[in-house]
Parts: sequence; structure tokens; C-alpha cells
Amino acid sequence: MNFDASTFPADLLLLAGLPVILWLGWASLRIAWRELLLTPLWHRWAGGVLVVCLLWRLHGQLGTGLDLHLLGATLVTLTYGLPLGSLCLILGATLAYATGPHMAWTALPLNLLLGALLPALITTAVQSLARRHLPANYFVYLFINACLAAALGVIAVGVLATTLLAGFGTQPLDWLLDNYLPYYLLMGFSEAWLTGAAIALMVIWLPGWVASFDDDAYLRKPKS
Repeated sequence: MNFDASTFPADLLLLAGLPVILWLGWASLRIAWRELLLTPLWHRWAGGVLVVCLLWRLHGQLGTGLDLHLLGATLVTLTYGLPLGSLCLILGATLAYATGPHMAWTALPLNLLLGALLPALITTAVQSLARRHLPANYFVYLFINACLAAALGVIAVGVLATTLLAGFGTQPLDWLLDNYLPYYLLMGFSEAWLTGAAIALMVIWLPGWVASFDDDAYLRKPKS
């Protein structure tokens, strides 16, 4: 999802920058910078930035201001945790804007707010609810924390994007419901598949790379 700057009033685009700045400040205070800069985590995290950039660059267009793309928010949030994953999303999306053609910088805060912060927070909420109410095992982690959270994040983005576009008169609501929102349902499946596949491979072969995965919690033997 890449909103066009001409789609919304300048005041709204400017206002969207405030929560993004607060979010970035919160994340920066909670990142273990020494660990990030002086350990191999740096290389893995930089790779995540490039993955986010690639996902945000590969988009399809339904019309002016109606670009669609995968988000990668759940993947990086589960892999690095919310603070470091947030920084990964912000820098990855910014890099996509810096290298992509015809992308107005004034729209970046709103796109970050909906396309990065919202699904990252949904992922964190789903993970917290799963830990509290569901048994701790590998399949719960994979299908709930990864797949379901990724799908819900994309669908929530689609609903809010549709609401904003209809509210500001970019397109009629009926047209958006028929020709725009349904694509987010399809993208939700794609995002869930991509996230689940990537997390499953990392958990099997490189579990130390996934900050949200705990071998003792999710792979412990059942009590006899």
C-alpha cells in the first residue's frame, strides 16, 4: 500500500508524522545498540531492511494512489522483536522511497503508520494473546503468531485504507469495496504464506535468528 501524496490533505500527511516520530523514539530507546552494532545481529538486521525495501518496491497499481504490496511487518517483528523490527520497517520503507520512482516523500509517514506500525502492533497483540490463552507449542507459534497475525495485519490495513480513501472522496465506497478491498484479502493469504514459510525455515535451521521464538517454551516435551 503506497498512498499518493495528492490523495490526502497536507495537514493529514503532516499529522501522521507525529506518531511515527514518537514510535521511532520509543523503539530507539529500547534497542540494545551495542549488541546490534558489535555482533552478527547487524548483518541479519541489515538483510531484513533490504527485504522490507524489496517488498515495498514490488507493488501493483490499481489506479492513482492505489498501489498494493506485501508489508513484511509480521516477519521482521517476530524475527527482531518490536523495537528493532520497527526500525527495520522504517528504514526499509524509507530506502524503498529513496530508490523508487515517483514516490512523494510527504506520503511516507502515513504509509508507515498504516503499512508498518499497524501490522507490527497487531502482530505483537496476537503474540501476547497466544501466549496467554493458547498452549505453547510450535504449531501455535507458526500458524497463530506468524500466519494469522500476518493475514490480520494486511486485512486491517486494507480496511483502514478503504475507509480513508472513501472518507476523503478519492473513490466511491462501492467501487473500493468491489475493486480495492478484496485484493487485501488475497494479499492477506500471500503475506501469511510468505511469513509462515520464512519463519518456519528459520525456526528449523536458525532458531537463534528469531527473537520471538523460545526453544524451551515451544519445543518442550509434554509432561508424562
